[in-house]
Amino acid sequence: MNGRIMMKKLITMCGLSLMVLISAGQLAARRLINFEVSVREKVSGSDDNFVLIDKREFQVVEGMKTTGFMGNFTLDLTATCDDSGQFVCNFSMYTIGSKPQSYFKQFTSGPGGVYFIDNVRVKDGLVFRVGISPLSLEGTEVDIENCNYDPMYGKDWAMDPSANFDLYFVPRSLADSHWGIAKDYLEENYRRNKSMMRLGFPGKISYFLSPCPIPQMIWDERMGYSIDPMRANCFALYGHNANTVDAIPAVLVQIYRYFGYAPPMLAEGLAAYFDAPHYYARMLKNKDRLPGLNSLYKSSDYFMIPGTDGLAAASSFAKYLIDVYGLEKYRKLYDRATDLNVPDQLENIYGHTAADLEVQWLNVLDTISYSVTELRAIYENELLIFRRQNGDIFLKDLMNHMNSYYDSVYAISDYAWFTYMDGDYSASAKAYEQMMKLEPGKTYNLMLYGNIMMMQGNYDSAMTMYHRTLATDSTVKEALYKIGESWYWLNQSDSVRYYLQLDINEDQSQLSRSSSAVILGEMALRQGDTTSAREYYQKAQNFMGQIMQGGRDNSAFLIRMGEAYLGLYLCGDTVAEKAAMFLESADFYNIDPLSVLYDVRVTYSLGLLNDMLGNREKALEYYKRALENPMSDDWRRRFEKYIITPFKGY
Repeated sequence: MNGRIMMKKLITMCGLSLMVLISAGQLAARRLINFEVSVREKVSGSDDNFVLIDKREFQVVEGMKTTGFMGNFTLDLTATCDDSGQFVCNFSMYTIGSKPQSYFKQFTSGPGGVYFIDNVRVKDGLVFRVGISPLSLEGTEVDIENCNYDPMYGKDWAMDPSANFDLYFVPRSLADSHWGIAKDYLEENYRRNKSMMRLGFPGKISYFLSPCPIPQMIWDERMGYSIDPMRANCFALYGHNANTVDAIPAVLVQIYRYFGYAPPMLAEGLAAYFDAPHYYARMLKNKDRLPGLNSLYKSSDYFMIPGTDGLAAASSFAKYLIDVYGLEKYRKLYDRATDLNVPDQLENIYGHTAADLEVQWLNVLDTISYSVTELRAIYENELLIFRRQNGDIFLKDLMNHMNSYYDSVYAISDYAWFTYMDGDYSASAKAYEQMMKLEPGKTYNLMLYGNIMMMQGNYDSAMTMYHRTLATDSTVKEALYKIGESWYWLNQSDSVRYYLQLDINEDQSQLSRSSSAVILGEMALRQGDTTSAREYYQKAQNFMGQIMQGGRDNSAFLIRMGEAYLGLYLCGDTVAEKAAMFLESADFYNIDPLSVLYDVRVTYSLGLLNDMLGNREKALEYYKRALENPMSDDWRRRFEKYIITPFKGY
């Protein structure tokens, strides 16, 4: 939900199966074995009547220990296939609850054979029968080295502690740079749950920020995470293609560790209590997609619900029960419920049939409303962890609740900025026109509106806005650079030099001064003046060197340093590797909301560099990628030119 309604769809599209996510590497390929694990609940009062309540299929890499959680147990599984087609399986199984059990066994089976573990204690006389079945050997081999980060192998991960977490991340991954942001987000959301439950969960959670779905874990494809309550571990994805970092898996680990097992609708519902569940449930209800209670009770039905719709319903229903009837009754329900008796326990504990409770819950969804303050809190929580796609849901709602001047400024300014960064210049221009009326003396709005005009190729209109900026506040020297850049696209060399040199002399922003120097260096190179060009590029490098320490993972900083080194390389200096390092780093750290604007700029420089280095195919990849973005006609003509003719210098 919060970051999952959108991101989990992305996870499903990317694919969590090993066959899809792991690309070829250099080492020997490994075989995959398909498994099925089933859980059956013993019917109360019967001698040997078991009902299937859960069944999962997954893949394990041959010879590699794979860990997953289902039912009430953590399962460690290692398997090989011999020459006769028999599977040799070793497993360890550890249950949760007040009377945990451990199982260790090796068995050999043909395809489809099942090894059963009977009398697995759950709670209050409830027992499971667990079946482990190797199904088949996958026909295609894979190489796992591009995603082989073993959580049991310390050298693969770095760790930084916080109050409630030990946060693990792969060195030089995106999480290496952003672990502090993840820490703040997780701590804030985790503490709310601890406080609400009035329990002091002892010990820390080991939280792994994984750049990809590592094959050592069985991943929940609905949620994009994996948990191991027995070891107090949870795993979430944090990278360019997916971001599933959330407090929910951590809270779920602690719920299972200290409350024991309950059907997932109750456990996950409790874990997501603070995840704006009524908001999402109402949204699904309005789209006729909200699952009914009957589809939530049994694990197998619950996990079959597409995406996070099941979680939305379960957490909303849990919030309704807790808010109306209190946490103590919910805890009693949690302790007594099994996959087969949830409706009976609802009636026993709450004095209403499950059907009546469902009607009451749905009535709450029809009447509940969120204040602007509440919507802003949820929205800002999404932005904190870089999940703006989900934040957009709430931003649109905020724009429908602009009941005051402050509400309007808050919502429209964010909408204007993000549509600008997304390259939706028409929508952004309209929003900044509104902002200029709301805040007529604010130069920030004038500058951004000018930038939009420039990106649309309206250079005269852009310069008008930059001159208005200087007339309003002469200290905003960045406007000098932007005026010079506008003249650059109009091929007015004298005006370009005048304004860009003025910016270098008067501006306090090293970012603008560096960009001015890079353009002047390019102009000098086009005239064959390598000496002057080198001086300008060295200035650009020096400007960025003064502030680079604070922007080592900031695309705005990295791209300018990369442009400076690219220019020096074009002047004949042997700095191609440095140019590539900074530009590729800028590309790596160019995550939302700095996507479109910097993508155009960094792909241009990387295309030029690779053409100069003779890497034509790579250069073409960058040029073609850039053309997927909105841009001015002048920018587009440049990329199209170099797609036809390789860049060989100015």
